[in-house]
Amino acid sequence: QSRARLLLERAAATSRANAPSTVPSTLAPLLPEQIVDRTPPGAALVYYALLNDRLVTWVSTNGSLRHFESRVDPEAISQQIETLRKMLEAGWDSQDFLPLSHALFELLIRPIQGHVQDSQTLILLPDKALHQLPFAALMDSATGRFLAQDHPLAVSPSATFLLRAAESSSRDDTQRALIVGNPRFDPGVFRGLRSLAGAEAEAGAIRELYDSSTLLMRKRATSQSFLQEMNRHSVVHFAGHALPSKDPLLSRLVLAPDPATGDTGELFARDLYEIGDSPSRLVVLAACSTATGRVSSSEGALSLVRPFLAIGVPSVVASLWQIHDAASAQFFTRFHTAYRETDDPVAALHQTQVAMIEADDDLLSHPRVWAAIQLFVGAQGEPQEIEHAG
Repeated sequence: QSRARLLLERAAATSRANAPSTVPSTLAPLLPEQIVDRTPPGAALVYYALLNDRLVTWVSTNGSLRHFESRVDPEAISQQIETLRKMLEAGWDSQDFLPLSHALFELLIRPIQGHVQDSQTLILLPDKALHQLPFAALMDSATGRFLAQDHPLAVSPSATFLLRAAESSSRDDTQRALIVGNPRFDPGVFRGLRSLAGAEAEAGAIRELYDSSTLLMRKRATSQSFLQEMNRHSVVHFAGHALPSKDPLLSRLVLAPDPATGDTGELFARDLYEIGDSPSRLVVLAACSTATGRVSSSEGALSLVRPFLAIGVPSVVASLWQIHDAASAQFFTRFHTAYRETDDPVAALHQTQVAMIEADDDLLSHPRVWAAIQLFVGAQGEPQEIEHAG
């Protein structure tokens, strides 16, 4: 374990050295015993560190920790990931994207295969460019199966969320759902956006799945209504537009204006941090690119996922890129159906992705749809300071 400890300290030191001054520099090295302690029972925690000259991978499972090293060119990996993402988002044929999918599987997954069980949940802690990778779409060339078919997957955006874990507050175990669909936004504020009829249908279908639910549709879906109702529901589903920003505090959800208060309908990430400790157990951001953002070396991707995790939501589902309206509706209806049955977002996402992969419909079975959706998990804790774009 001595080499594992040395490599972990090097990875943490690199993160601190590269972090902008607006990010707290108190991130402690992730020690081997801390990785093991924070690995949920029955799961494998896979922690990646992309250093200047190598990729180091730690896998923690069944009370033990192993590490692997590969000599790599980080810039080449970043380019491979960017190319794969563009191919998948554009709907390229499998013969075009599979060579990259196979290569990244060999680098990131093959070394740990002998140390995780079949069908074991993998909790992935990416680093740098790996935050932009749709892990679900990596394929084992030996079996012809995608990673999402063989393992339930979840992503933790940074070690900080695990290291600063706090005792969970009591949560409502009932499945009371807040569903927001197609907010009637102000076209003068949000120029170029279109109304999302598919999101409206999606919201209506999901509402029918829950015995107890609140539906905020069209002009009722204001920022104030969303913030008030979120704290009264254990499940939140947002089906609408999202607008990422280079400054992570200015990324926003697009909601309806409220003339009585002068609210324009812009719900910024900075507003979400003011909610405080949220009782919600699951937030689904069924909007474009809610999982993307500038990558901080110490905090991971600074996307719209982060404020929800920071206020204590343990599970957030978000997208890496834009998904077709009709396909999104089918995906998330299947997901909520599975969640109602399992009460487990990891299992629900796994079931949904497998069902889509095996679907007869070419639109649904293509990873452009199901690989864009990732589940992010985090531990409760105090919101951390956010870095601003310079």
